Amino acid sequence: MSTPNETPEPTGEPSASHKPIQLFLVVAIAVAFIGFFVGTRSSEYDPNDPTAVERAPGEAKPARTYTQILDDPLESNEHWEDSIAELAKERPDLYAEVKNSPEKLEQALRERAQNRAFAGAPPTVPHPVKQTGDLACASCHTDGLKVRGRTASPMSHEFLTNCTQCHVPSTSPGPNDPSITGTMTKENTFAGLQEPRGGDVAWEGAPPQTPHSTWMRSDCTSCHGPMSKEGMKSTHPWRQNCQQCHAPSSQLNQEMPPAMLDQPMPLARPQ
Repeated sequence: MSTPNETPEPTGEPSASHKPIQLFLVVAIAVAFIGFFVGTRSSEYDPNDPTAVERAPGEAKPARTYTQILDDPLESNEHWEDSIAELAKERPDLYAEVKNSPEKLEQALRERAQNRAFAGAPPTVPHPVKQTGDLACASCHTDGLKVRGRTASPMSHEFLTNCTQCHVPSTSPGPNDPSITGTMTKENTFAGLQEPRGGDVAWEGAPPQTPHSTWMRSDCTSCHGPMSKEGMKSTHPWRQNCQQCHAPSSQLNQEMPPAMLDQPMPLARPQ
């Protein structure tokens, strides 16, 4: 008979609260063993079975190691290097003689109109465009390039971050794409402006006025520089401040003339 101060001796049997934990551990270990043996046992699939896959005649070329690839790259043109800076060095002579004519001007205006909706509209992009960012556009059109008879004219405005917002690729899906159903165009009476043939002059022999607005056309060499179309080239492209002599039109730029000019200055129209 024990007294109240004596501690009962342990019986050696686990308590009822520990039995679920022990049972869970036994089940987990059993599942782990079963999964290991099932996962590592041999598969019945024979990769050498000729009926498993269709094989091409002959033997496959063994794959090369990374060391072999470094010593002898796979590409046949591995020694080629892309360098926009090297292409930009091939620029026309700034002081080369320029001979313009009315026939060359008309031809240039016809070619110019082919990739514009109307006079003054942003030109379309005549090649596919990868939507990877506008730095790809700027790499060729910041200063302009001329490669294999194709000209990438310099931008006529400052760099903007979304080129295709205004310059739409001409090869993109449009109303004539057979994959697009339904009509996308409607007849309208819109008539665009005509291309100007020349600017007004204050007197005979004076520098002609700029015959179009200068909005988004701050770089005149984009259309009149050494890489521009025949007939539109300036005969003196080394003169960098064009508007010093070729004054912009306040009417075309939608600007108010000074108040002191009550009457507009008479200008001679080009013939």
